[in-house]
Amino acid sequence: MLRPLLVSFAVVTPLFLSVPVLAGGEGEGEGEGEGEGEGEGEGEGEGEGEEECGDLTIQGECVGTVARFCAQEQVVEKECTELRADSTCAIFSAGYGADCGVPVATECFGEEFQALCIGSAPGCQVDPTITSGTCVENAPVCSPADEGTCDGSKFILLCGAVLAETDTDGQTIFLDCADVAGSTCTAALGCVTDAGAACVEGSICADTENVCPASGTCDGSNPLPTEGEGEEGEEGEGEGAAEGEGEGDGAEGEGEGDGGGSISLCSSTTATLSPAFALLGVALVVVRRRRSLF
Repeated sequence: MLRPLLVSFAVVTPLFLSVPVLAGGEGEGEGEGEGEGEGEGEGEGEGEGEEECGDLTIQGECVGTVARFCAQEQVVEKECTELRADSTCAIFSAGYGADCGVPVATECFGEEFQALCIGSAPGCQVDPTITSGTCVENAPVCSPADEGTCDGSKFILLCGAVLAETDTDGQTIFLDCADVAGSTCTAALGCVTDAGAACVEGSICADTENVCPASGTCDGSNPLPTEGEGEEGEEGEGEGAAEGEGEGDGAEGEGEGDGGGSISLCSSTTATLSPAFALLGVALVVVRRRRSLF
Protein backbone atom coordinates (compact mmCIF):
# COMPACT_ATOMS: atom_id res chain seq x y z
CA MET A 1 0.00 0.00 0.00
CA LEU A 2 2.46 2.61 -1.16
CA ARG A 3 1.28 5.80 -2.80
CA PRO A 4 3.60 7.28 -5.42
CA LEU A 5 5.88 10.15 -4.49
CA LEU A 6 6.40 13.17 -6.68
CA VAL A 7 10.13 13.46 -6.18
CA SER A 8 13.06 11.18 -5.53
CA PHE A 9 14.40 11.13 -2.00
CA ALA A 10 17.87 10.79 -0.59
CA VAL A 11 17.95 7.76 1.65
CA VAL A 12 18.74 7.98 5.33
CA THR A 13 19.78 4.87 7.20
CA PRO A 14 17.28 3.61 9.78
CA LEU A 15 18.74 2.89 13.21
CA PHE A 16 17.32 -0.60 13.26
CA LEU A 17 18.46 -1.77 9.84
CA SER A 18 21.61 -3.41 11.18
CA VAL A 19 22.02 -7.04 10.16
CA PRO A 20 20.63 -9.34 12.87
CA VAL A 21 22.20 -12.63 13.92
CA LEU A 22 20.76 -15.81 12.47
CA ALA A 23 21.00 -18.61 15.00
CA GLY A 24 22.11 -21.96 13.62
CA GLY A 25 24.96 -24.29 12.75
CA GLU A 26 27.84 -23.93 10.35
CA GLY A 27 28.05 -25.50 6.92
CA GLU A 28 30.10 -25.40 3.78
CA GLY A 29 28.34 -24.73 0.50
CA GLU A 30 28.71 -23.75 -3.06
CA GLY A 31 26.11 -21.53 -4.70
CA GLU A 32 25.36 -19.10 -7.44
CA GLY A 33 22.60 -16.55 -7.76
CA GLU A 34 21.20 -13.82 -9.90
CA GLY A 35 19.47 -10.66 -8.74
CA GLU A 36 18.30 -7.32 -9.99
CA GLY A 37 21.24 -5.06 -10.65
CA GLU A 38 24.66 -6.01 -11.80
CA GLY A 39 26.70 -9.16 -11.42
CA GLU A 40 26.52 -12.89 -11.01
CA GLY A 41 28.71 -14.69 -8.57
CA GLU A 42 29.85 -18.06 -7.39
CA GLY A 43 31.61 -18.70 -4.16
CA GLU A 44 32.57 -21.17 -1.52
CA GLY A 45 32.59 -20.44 2.15
CA GLU A 46 31.35 -21.16 5.62
CA GLY A 47 28.32 -19.45 7.05
CA GLU A 48 25.71 -19.64 9.74
CA GLY A 49 22.89 -21.93 8.72
CA GLU A 50 19.16 -21.83 9.27
CA GLU A 51 17.47 -23.06 12.38
CA GLU A 52 13.78 -23.88 12.42
CA CYS A 53 11.78 -21.50 14.60
CA GLY A 54 9.97 -24.16 16.61
CA ASP A 55 7.56 -22.41 18.99
CA LEU A 56 9.08 -18.96 18.35
CA THR A 57 6.51 -16.78 16.54
CA ILE A 58 6.77 -13.78 14.24
CA GLN A 59 5.88 -11.62 17.28
CA GLY A 60 8.83 -13.10 19.13
CA GLU A 61 10.07 -12.43 22.64
CA CYS A 62 12.50 -10.35 24.68
CA VAL A 63 15.42 -12.07 26.37
CA GLY A 64 16.99 -9.28 28.36
CA THR A 65 18.08 -6.67 25.80
CA VAL A 66 17.84 -9.16 22.92
CA ALA A 67 14.80 -9.22 20.61
CA ARG A 68 14.17 -12.71 19.20
CA PHE A 69 11.59 -13.49 16.53
CA CYS A 70 10.94 -15.77 13.58
CA ALA A 71 11.32 -14.27 10.09
CA GLN A 72 11.28 -16.23 6.85
CA GLU A 73 11.42 -19.46 8.85
CA GLN A 74 14.63 -18.38 10.56
CA VAL A 75 15.39 -17.36 14.13
CA VAL A 76 16.53 -13.72 14.22
CA GLU A 77 18.24 -12.16 17.21
CA LYS A 78 18.86 -8.43 17.65
CA GLU A 79 21.04 -7.19 20.51
CA CYS A 80 19.43 -3.82 21.09
CA THR A 81 22.36 -2.20 22.92
CA GLU A 82 24.46 -2.65 19.80
CA LEU A 83 22.02 -0.43 17.93
CA ARG A 84 22.23 2.38 20.48
CA ALA A 85 23.45 2.39 24.07
CA ASP A 86 20.05 3.34 25.54
CA SER A 87 18.08 0.93 23.37
CA THR A 88 16.43 -2.13 24.87
CA CYS A 89 13.92 -4.81 23.89
CA ALA A 90 10.21 -4.23 24.48
CA ILE A 91 6.86 -5.72 23.47
CA PHE A 92 5.17 -2.98 21.44
CA SER A 93 1.78 -4.62 20.96
CA ALA A 94 0.24 -8.06 20.95
CA GLY A 95 0.12 -8.02 17.15
CA TYR A 96 3.61 -6.66 16.48
CA GLY A 97 5.52 -8.16 19.37
CA ALA A 98 9.13 -7.70 20.38
CA ASP A 99 11.61 -5.25 18.93
CA CYS A 100 14.23 -2.71 19.95
CA GLY A 101 13.23 0.77 21.07
CA VAL A 102 14.50 3.89 22.82
CA PRO A 103 13.08 5.70 25.87
CA VAL A 104 10.85 8.77 26.09
CA ALA A 105 12.56 12.18 25.75
CA THR A 106 15.34 10.76 23.56
CA GLU A 107 15.88 11.15 19.84
CA CYS A 108 13.82 8.85 17.64
CA PHE A 109 14.32 10.44 14.23
CA GLY A 110 17.33 12.10 12.66
CA GLU A 111 19.40 12.31 9.53
CA GLU A 112 20.79 8.81 9.96
CA PHE A 113 18.17 6.75 11.78
CA GLN A 114 14.61 6.21 12.94
CA ALA A 115 13.69 4.29 16.08
CA LEU A 116 10.61 2.98 17.82
CA CYS A 117 9.78 4.56 21.19
CA ILE A 118 9.13 2.87 24.54
CA GLY A 119 6.64 4.37 27.00
CA SER A 120 2.95 4.90 27.67
CA ALA A 121 1.21 5.28 24.28
CA PRO A 122 4.53 6.37 22.76
CA GLY A 123 5.18 8.05 19.44
CA CYS A 124 7.87 10.01 17.63
CA GLN A 125 7.09 13.73 17.37
CA VAL A 126 9.09 15.47 14.65
CA ASP A 127 9.89 19.17 14.57
CA PRO A 128 8.28 21.45 11.94
CA THR A 129 11.28 21.07 9.62
CA ILE A 130 10.99 17.26 9.79
CA THR A 131 14.72 16.96 10.47
CA SER A 132 14.62 15.61 14.03
CA GLY A 133 12.18 13.89 16.35
CA THR A 134 11.76 13.06 20.03
CA CYS A 135 9.96 10.19 21.76
CA VAL A 136 6.84 11.38 23.58
CA GLU A 137 3.99 9.69 25.45
CA ASN A 138 0.23 9.91 24.89
CA ALA A 139 0.69 9.93 21.12
CA PRO A 140 -2.06 8.75 18.74
CA VAL A 141 -2.17 5.06 17.88
CA CYS A 142 -2.61 4.25 14.21
CA SER A 143 -3.15 1.89 11.32
CA PRO A 144 -1.36 2.23 7.96
CA ALA A 145 -4.56 3.80 6.57
CA ASP A 146 -4.11 6.72 8.98
CA GLU A 147 -0.98 8.00 7.25
CA GLY A 148 -1.59 11.50 5.92
CA THR A 149 -4.59 12.10 8.22
CA CYS A 150 -5.14 14.29 11.29
CA ASP A 151 -5.73 13.32 14.90
CA GLY A 152 -6.73 16.66 16.34
CA SER A 153 -3.79 18.97 15.67
CA LYS A 154 -1.44 16.07 14.94
CA PHE A 155 -0.61 15.22 11.32
CA ILE A 156 0.31 11.53 11.04
CA LEU A 157 3.26 11.10 8.73
CA LEU A 158 3.84 7.39 9.26
CA CYS A 159 2.44 4.43 11.15
CA GLY A 160 5.15 2.09 12.42
CA ALA A 161 5.34 -1.17 14.38
CA VAL A 162 2.66 -2.90 12.29
CA LEU A 163 2.73 -6.20 10.43
CA ALA A 164 -0.46 -5.96 8.40
CA GLU A 165 -2.55 -3.27 6.77
CA THR A 166 -5.40 -4.13 9.14
CA ASP A 167 -3.40 -3.54 12.34
CA THR A 168 -4.80 -0.68 14.40
CA ASP A 169 -2.29 -0.40 17.26
CA GLY A 170 0.74 0.96 15.45
CA GLN A 171 3.10 3.71 16.59
CA THR A 172 2.93 7.14 14.96
CA ILE A 173 5.55 9.47 13.60
CA PHE A 174 3.70 12.78 13.65
CA LEU A 175 3.95 16.55 13.36
CA ASP A 176 1.89 18.62 15.81
CA CYS A 177 0.45 21.63 13.99
CA ALA A 178 0.11 23.35 17.35
CA ASP A 179 3.86 23.90 17.02
CA VAL A 180 3.43 25.57 13.62
CA ALA A 181 2.07 29.06 14.30
CA GLY A 182 -1.13 30.03 12.50
CA SER A 183 -1.69 26.61 10.92
CA THR A 184 -4.45 24.01 10.99
CA CYS A 185 -3.95 20.29 10.50
CA THR A 186 -5.40 19.31 7.12
CA ALA A 187 -5.56 15.74 5.82
CA ALA A 188 -3.24 14.90 2.90
CA LEU A 189 -1.44 18.23 3.22
CA GLY A 190 -0.13 18.84 6.72
CA CYS A 191 -0.13 22.07 8.75
CA VAL A 192 -1.97 24.53 6.49
CA THR A 193 -1.96 28.35 6.65
CA ASP A 194 -4.72 30.39 4.96
CA ALA A 195 -4.01 32.29 1.74
CA GLY A 196 -2.73 35.79 2.43
CA ALA A 197 -1.76 35.00 6.02
CA ALA A 198 1.69 35.04 7.56
CA CYS A 199 3.33 31.61 7.50
CA VAL A 200 6.31 29.99 9.13
CA GLU A 201 8.73 27.20 8.28
CA GLY A 202 6.89 23.89 8.28
CA SER A 203 3.52 25.29 7.22
CA ILE A 204 1.73 24.69 3.92
CA CYS A 205 -0.02 27.53 2.11
CA ALA A 206 -3.66 26.79 1.31
CA ASP A 207 -3.57 28.70 -1.99
CA THR A 208 -0.58 26.86 -3.51
CA GLU A 209 -0.54 23.67 -1.40
CA ASN A 210 3.20 24.25 -1.17
CA VAL A 211 5.59 25.22 1.61
CA CYS A 212 5.74 28.72 3.07
CA PRO A 213 7.65 30.96 0.61
CA ALA A 214 10.66 33.10 1.51
CA SER A 215 8.38 36.13 1.83
CA GLY A 216 6.85 34.66 4.99
CA THR A 217 3.34 35.19 3.62
CA CYS A 218 1.07 32.84 1.69
CA ASP A 219 0.95 35.21 -1.28
CA GLY A 220 0.91 32.67 -4.12
CA SER A 221 4.60 33.18 -4.86
CA ASN A 222 5.57 29.55 -4.40
CA PRO A 223 3.21 27.43 -6.52
CA LEU A 224 3.67 23.72 -7.06
CA PRO A 225 5.28 22.92 -10.42
CA THR A 226 2.84 21.82 -13.07
CA GLU A 227 3.11 18.45 -14.75
CA GLY A 228 6.23 18.24 -16.89
CA GLU A 229 8.13 20.93 -15.00
CA GLY A 230 11.06 20.32 -12.74
CA GLU A 231 14.19 18.28 -13.00
CA GLU A 232 14.02 15.04 -14.83
CA GLY A 233 14.43 12.06 -12.57
CA GLU A 234 17.21 9.61 -13.23
CA GLU A 235 17.13 5.93 -12.77
CA GLY A 236 19.75 4.58 -10.45
CA GLU A 237 21.71 1.42 -10.68
CA GLY A 238 22.53 -0.91 -7.84
CA GLU A 239 23.38 -4.42 -6.90
CA GLY A 240 20.35 -6.61 -6.37
CA ALA A 241 19.73 -9.19 -3.72
CA ALA A 242 20.58 -12.63 -5.07
CA GLU A 243 19.20 -15.98 -4.11
CA GLY A 244 21.68 -18.82 -3.90
CA GLU A 245 21.49 -22.55 -3.69
CA GLY A 246 24.15 -24.55 -1.95
CA GLU A 247 25.18 -28.06 -1.12
CA GLY A 248 27.44 -29.04 1.71
CA ASP A 249 28.12 -31.24 4.68
CA GLY A 250 26.09 -29.11 7.08
CA ALA A 251 23.20 -26.66 6.90
CA GLU A 252 22.92 -24.09 4.16
CA GLY A 253 25.65 -21.52 4.41
CA GLU A 254 26.51 -18.15 3.01
CA GLY A 255 29.48 -18.21 0.67
CA GLU A 256 31.89 -15.55 -0.40
CA GLY A 257 32.66 -15.14 -4.07
CA ASP A 258 32.76 -12.70 -6.92
CA GLY A 259 29.04 -11.99 -6.70
CA GLY A 260 26.90 -10.95 -3.75
CA GLY A 261 23.70 -12.17 -2.17
CA SER A 262 21.69 -11.45 0.93
CA ILE A 263 18.64 -12.59 2.84
CA SER A 264 16.07 -9.87 3.42
CA LEU A 265 14.94 -9.86 7.05
CA CYS A 266 13.47 -6.41 7.25
CA SER A 267 11.09 -4.60 4.99
CA SER A 268 11.16 -0.85 4.87
CA THR A 269 8.95 1.76 3.32
CA THR A 270 9.51 5.33 2.32
CA ALA A 271 7.19 7.77 3.99
CA THR A 272 4.14 8.75 1.99
CA LEU A 273 4.16 12.52 2.31
CA SER A 274 1.88 15.21 0.94
CA PRO A 275 3.21 16.83 -2.26
CA ALA A 276 4.28 19.84 -0.23
CA PHE A 277 6.24 17.80 2.29
CA ALA A 278 7.77 15.85 -0.58
CA LEU A 279 9.10 19.08 -2.03
CA LEU A 280 10.96 19.71 1.22
CA GLY A 281 13.35 17.08 -0.10
CA VAL A 282 13.15 15.17 3.18
CA ALA A 283 13.30 11.39 3.22
CA LEU A 284 11.55 9.46 5.95
CA VAL A 285 12.63 5.85 5.75
CA VAL A 286 11.29 3.61 8.46
CA VAL A 287 11.29 -0.02 9.37
CA ARG A 288 7.52 0.03 9.29
CA ARG A 289 7.04 -3.68 8.85
CA ARG A 290 9.90 -5.62 10.35
CA ARG A 291 8.39 -8.95 9.30
CA SER A 292 6.13 -8.38 6.33
CA LEU A 293 3.05 -10.55 5.96
CA PHE A 294 1.86 -9.18 2.64
